[in-house]
Amino acid sequence: MAKKLTNTSTSLVFLRRPGIVGVYASSFTLRPGQSATVSDEEYAEMEVNTTLISVVSIADDSLDTPDELATLGLDLDNRLLKDSSDETALNWEARTLRDPADNEAMDWEARELRDPAEALAGDWGDRELHDSSEVVSIDWQDRQGRDMAGNTTLDWQSNRLLESGMDAVHWGNRTLTNENAGIAQCWTEAGQAGATGSRPGPVAVGYMFFDTTLGYTVWWNGAAWVDAVGTLV
Repeated sequence: MAKKLTNTSTSLVFLRRPGIVGVYASSFTLRPGQSATVSDEEYAEMEVNTTLISVVSIADDSLDTPDELATLGLDLDNRLLKDSSDETALNWEARTLRDPADNEAMDWEARELRDPAEALAGDWGDRELHDSSEVVSIDWQDRQGRDMAGNTTLDWQSNRLLESGMDAVHWGNRTLTNENAGIAQCWTEAGQAGATGSRPGPVAVGYMFFDTTLGYTVWWNGAAWVDAVGTLV
């Protein structure tokens, strides 16, 4: 059996269940007209604000029998919660959540999230997010983002954005790379200036570098370094 508590007043009613001395283990509030069902054991321990006790209707509530619970979609014997079509929505014996088509949507035993076709969409055990083909698109264990072919496109462990396996942007080295894997731009001081022997390569045509040995800027013409008038330097 249980007790059904109903607030028959126009004010909030606070119900409290004591824990250790001076501390309440739990409490909840009934809005005007709102009801709550508590077990007889909980009711025996519960304190209702004494100034409002007269406005709380207390009645025996037998809505805990299997047949009556079944009308609410609750099957305690099999540990199931069912929807209005009598399809299992939640199975806490198997620890699964199911969609309206009875496909497994979530399995918190295996720590998996699945799409409507039951393809793996998320695996928080392996820390992975999958696309519709179950290819890992984000792996936050390895700190990588991948394309539909499974190639790494983003690696925030090594600070790189990749295309076809080659660096496109490397924000560790602060370089932007062209389609030929040449450095198109480097936004560090060390990358744009240095001695003759420290000139970068391969770089894109037109890449500018200040040669501290010569004391002036040189450019890469696709084959060699030249000065402002095109002389090889």
